[in-house]
Amino acid sequence: MNNQWIITALLMLVAVGCVKTSSPTTTRSYVKAGYHAMHSNDWHQAREHYAQAVTHAHLAALNTSDRAVVYYEYGRALGATCFYAEAEQALRRSHELCRQSHGPTFISLNELFRLNLAQGNYQEAVKYFEQSIPLMEEAKAPQNDPVEYSELLIEYSQALSALGRKHLAETMARQAQVYAAENWGMDSQNKKTPYGSQCYQ
Repeated sequence: MNNQWIITALLMLVAVGCVKTSSPTTTRSYVKAGYHAMHSNDWHQAREHYAQAVTHAHLAALNTSDRAVVYYEYGRALGATCFYAEAEQALRRSHELCRQSHGPTFISLNELFRLNLAQGNYQEAVKYFEQSIPLMEEAKAPQNDPVEYSELLIEYSQALSALGRKHLAETMARQAQVYAAENWGMDSQNKKTPYGSQCYQ
């Protein structure tokens, strides 16, 4: 989905300096370092930086929406480096903080879906995605990022097939094909988290 909300919050943390701790420069530097490590595909470094950012966010009594973003990115980094239980905990915390601050909760639910899908936890994956569907529709996420939505539907179809829900799986696959055909050549606004891709270093 469109992650402009996350990017904006990160930029606020880095550039505006909204973290109020005894060492705000240190707090901002961890957020910035984590962001750049993640976008350089160094998820181990990203995990370490965001772990520090989470700690400093608590010390700073950061506002709820900003803490939701930090936990979200920390959860992604944990999942990419195969700390699956910790990743789920962080993403669930992000979801709860986002709910409290009236933010877009479907974003963390989609990450929880993909985290579980990567582990073959199909029942859990489907549970998260089916919570996300009405929230995405309400936020017009399919229209805002149809390529990402198509990819999610394909993954949802795969999970349904693994659970033996063949009819719905086929329906979702056809719906994904329609979105893909209507938006041929477009790129997703969201970079997919490579869960389980960097287990060792």
